[in-house]
Amino acid sequence: MSSLWTVALDDSGDGCKAVFIIAGCLVGNKADWKSFNKSWRKQLRAEPRIEYFHQKELASMDGEFRQFCNASKWPKPKGKEAAWNKREALLDAIARSTLNCYALALRVPDYERVRNESEKAKKYLDKDPWAYLIQELAFDAASKIVEFDPKAHVAFVAGPHEKKAQYEMFYEGFKAKNPNIAKHLLGLIHGDFRELYSLQAADLIASEAKKCWEESERKDSAEDVFQKHNILSRFIGFNTIHEERLRGVIDVQGQSHPL
Repeated sequence: MSSLWTVALDDSGDGCKAVFIIAGCLVGNKADWKSFNKSWRKQLRAEPRIEYFHQKELASMDGEFRQFCNASKWPKPKGKEAAWNKREALLDAIARSTLNCYALALRVPDYERVRNESEKAKKYLDKDPWAYLIQELAFDAASKIVEFDPKAHVAFVAGPHEKKAQYEMFYEGFKAKNPNIAKHLLGLIHGDFRELYSLQAADLIASEAKKCWEESERKDSAEDVFQKHNILSRFIGFNTIHEERLRGVIDVQGQSHPL
């Protein structure tokens, strides 16, 4: 019998996502996710309690993190420190789980440069680089799962997005162009991060991957990056898509394995 695996994914990047974007995801089978969900829920409910995690709310000290702005309970800078300690506790819940993490980074100027080189490139590389990155992530993550579990069936879940119908369409097109890996692929759905612990955790992993990538781009040593981000021990891969990779994808369009 086949086994069910789920990949929860989210994106991050610079403020306007004009310099780079990163796809971060968490990978696990049914048992991995069941155990993780219990740990994540326990950590959310631990004092100071929050109902869900969202990195943007932490950054703006809004939503679930507005409580830490209460000056009588959390005099500065204790409120912000407590909020970030909550994030670290949730990150530790991922680190102690049996889930694995994976991330892909893409430099937006590189993507746009390759896309503008030919009409063929414009045809096969969508104007929105995230639409492309979803397909790359699906291929890489599913391939790694199948290497470990040849009978795996893999489902993908992403957070809410105004272009969700378009992204789901691109995903189905990717499956049609990649029949070998498509045999192991189920659907891509978009859910509400307030209700799904998997999406909250993927949001946190995408945020942490962004920090790691920025430090690496600043030429911080690998040792320093790993020392700051223990979660990297849970990563089964963290790659950057270069221009050569993009051109290779264009060159093989129309063949049986475009990715």
